Amino acid sequence: MREASIAIPVVGAAALYDINWFYPAFMLVMGAHYLPFSHLYGMRIFVPLGAVMWLVGLSIGLSAPA
Repeated sequence: MREASIAIPVVGAAALYDINWFYPAFMLVMGAHYLPFSHLYGMRIFVPLGAVMWLVGLSIGLSAPA
């Protein structure tokens, strides 16, 4: 899982820039990691779960107050 080793420092860098970006950035990373699970485990429920998590993280990040 090379992607996980790169994604966590990116979330940390986003949090160092603005602490309010930690949870939205982490939700984007986790939502993106759900998509390969649908193919690895053959469970299609991971696709909408990952998409919802990704969209909620994006919406929180864009609508959070400055």
